[in-house]
Amino acid sequence: MHNKRKPGHYTSMEDYLHQLNPDNDFRVATERTQQIAVFKREEEHTQCRLITELHRSGYYKISYIAAGSGTFHTADHHFDIAPGMIVVTKPAAALRWELTDAVQTGFYVLFAADFYDVGLLPLYRIANALQTTTGCWYYQTTPDTRDLLSDLFQQLHRHRHQPAFARHYLRLLVAAINQLNDNQAHTYQTRSEATIKDFQLLIDTRLSHISDMDHADLFSVKTYAHALKLDDNYLNTLCKAITGKSAGAIIKEKVAAEARLLLSGTTLSISEIAYRLCFYDAAHFSHWFRKIQQQSPTAYRAAFMYK
Repeated sequence: MHNKRKPGHYTSMEDYLHQLNPDNDFRVATERTQQIAVFKREEEHTQCRLITELHRSGYYKISYIAAGSGTFHTADHHFDIAPGMIVVTKPAAALRWELTDAVQTGFYVLFAADFYDVGLLPLYRIANALQTTTGCWYYQTTPDTRDLLSDLFQQLHRHRHQPAFARHYLRLLVAAINQLNDNQAHTYQTRSEATIKDFQLLIDTRLSHISDMDHADLFSVKTYAHALKLDDNYLNTLCKAITGKSAGAIIKEKVAAEARLLLSGTTLSISEIAYRLCFYDAAHFSHWFRKIQQQSPTAYRAAFMYK
C-alpha cells in the first residue's frame, strides 16, 4: 500500500528542499578568490580604476568610510560622505568618488553574485538579500553598530584569500547592513514614479550593454517609450510631472554621468568612449561634453584625480 502525501507534508529532507527550490538550481561554483576583492581605502587608492572595472563588470560593491570626506556621485544624484557611512552599489551602476585631501580610511569590498550565492536557496541569494530596488544606497552607522561592522570588514579583509571564510564574513556583513535597513522607513512609490524608475533603469541597462544596433537609439525617447509600451509624449509628460525634467534631459544626464565615469574610471581613449556612447566621432563627443561639463573630455580626465 502506498501512502498518499498530504499537502505540506514531507517524507524526507529531499522532498522539503524540492518544495523550496523546485528547479534544484543550487549555485555551485569553483572556489575562486577572483570573485571577491577587498581593499583598504588608505592602502589601495591606486587601485580605483581596477575597482571601477570590477564593479562595471558585474560586481556588487560595499564601501565603508572609517575616516575621510568627499562627495559620492551616481547617475541620478550625489551626496556627501562622512565617517561611519556605508555605501552599497549594485553591479554596473555609474558611480564616481571625489575625495578631499583628508586621510581616507575604511574598506572597499567587491564581489560577484556567484561567490555569495553558492549553496543558497533562491530566497537567500544576494539579489534578494539586499533589501532595496535602487542601484545605490547608503547608511550612516550608529555607535552601537559601528564596532560590529568595522570588525566584520576587518575579518573579511584578513580572510580575503580564503573563499570559505570570506564568504562567511561577507554574508554576516550583508545581514548586519540589512539590520541598518530595517531601521529606515520605506517610501511608497506611485505607478507613475515606478514607470520613471523603469525608464531610468532601461537607460542604465542600455549604457551598460551597448551593441552596434543600439547606436542610433541611445538618445531616442521614442525607442525607450516603445520598450516601456508607452506613447513617447506620455512618457515625456510623466517625466516632467515626476522629475521636472523632460525625458530627453534625463537621457542626456545619464549619458553625461556615464561619460564622466568612463573618463575618470577607465583608460579608454576619447575615441573609444565616443564610439561607446554612440557619437559620430571624438570631435562630436568632445563638443557635446564641453556643452554639458564646461570643459573638454581631455581636461576633465586630467583634472580628475583619485586621492
